[in-house]
Amino acid sequence: MSDLLLLLLGPSPEAPLRWGVFGETRLIEGGWIESAAELGDLPAPALSAARTVALLPGEQVASRPMPAAPRGAAKLQAAAGYLMEDELGESAEALRIAVAGERTPPLAIAAKAAIVDAWADAFAAAGVECDVLSADYLALPSSAEAAMIVAEGGRVVAAFNGAGASMERDLFVDIGPALIGAPARLTIVGDAGIARLLPNREPDEWLGEANDARLLSIFADAVRASAPPNFRQARMFNRRAMQAAIAPWRRAGLLAAGLACLFVLGSVVDGVRAARIADRWDDAAHALHREYHPEDATADPVAYARRQLNSGAGGASFLFLSAKFADALEANDAVEIDRIRFNAARGEFVVSVRSQSDSAIEALKETLSGAGVVAEDAGGYRNIGGVWTGELTARAQ
Repeated sequence: MSDLLLLLLGPSPEAPLRWGVFGETRLIEGGWIESAAELGDLPAPALSAARTVALLPGEQVASRPMPAAPRGAAKLQAAAGYLMEDELGESAEALRIAVAGERTPPLAIAAKAAIVDAWADAFAAAGVECDVLSADYLALPSSAEAAMIVAEGGRVVAAFNGAGASMERDLFVDIGPALIGAPARLTIVGDAGIARLLPNREPDEWLGEANDARLLSIFADAVRASAPPNFRQARMFNRRAMQAAIAPWRRAGLLAAGLACLFVLGSVVDGVRAARIADRWDDAAHALHREYHPEDATADPVAYARRQLNSGAGGASFLFLSAKFADALEANDAVEIDRIRFNAARGEFVVSVRSQSDSAIEALKETLSGAGVVAEDAGGYRNIGGVWTGELTARAQ
């Protein structure tokens, strides 16, 4: 009996794709089909396989580590959604997001919803039940000490640091060495000469030419050894649920802020008219507050919203940390900030930093400490191309 059907997908369901069906230890049969429309015509052993794994071209899937990830599956999914939305500049509704929570650190992955949904429709139309939908580079084994490169024709699939990337060979020549760094162990499939792009390296292991049978077998062994992140996992990120949970006090706060703005503008342009509008905003804000927060119905909506924003499991407020961090950065201008995220549940910042010197990052942490803020490394730092990058957390002492 066949236990695995592996599909190396093309850029779309209309493009050719490779398939292979495996028994317990070997490739039984494999080949190419012209498009996903022919999936239903695969041989019986393929269609009766115990598990079907489909791997998207890695160019279509982004991945980001989550070194300061929250605990709990729901919070992890939510954090991954906000991270990938911020990184990719796409709304959560336009993405399909999954998390490999069993990895250390957890790994968030995202692809355009149109791509993932098109494949889901194609599998359904062919009568094929896809158990795992991931990316080629995410299926290959890698770690901070070991990297693996598959070089086939004009394309490179590289797995490193627990994640990786796929790209055209010409692009890999330009940016691949900086991405991979200097792993202690390097395994290559296909063009072994690509190792010479890395500083002072020859492959520690060469697995042979990148023919169809070898590639299918390597990916099959990899997905059997460790399950890659899966877009088909049952629990997908749903940002709308979170938005609904915080909407009551957010609406009240926004209405109250609108009241303040209208009052200031009205004093300059038309005090009487603006005051009347402000009264209506005020009435609406208090009505919404009483409706959604009956337990604190007499509170001022502005004060209530500020308490919500400033609370963070007993930690410091967002405004307090923002002020202290801004002052520390002004005193340590050798450190650059790529991204700042605020974890309200923990009352802390998660900050992505970069600098030409790791001592500059340490100086920033000392400055924050002197200002009453505990700054700690979140996963360590890497030196890529002479630039130190990493993440730190910051919270009140």
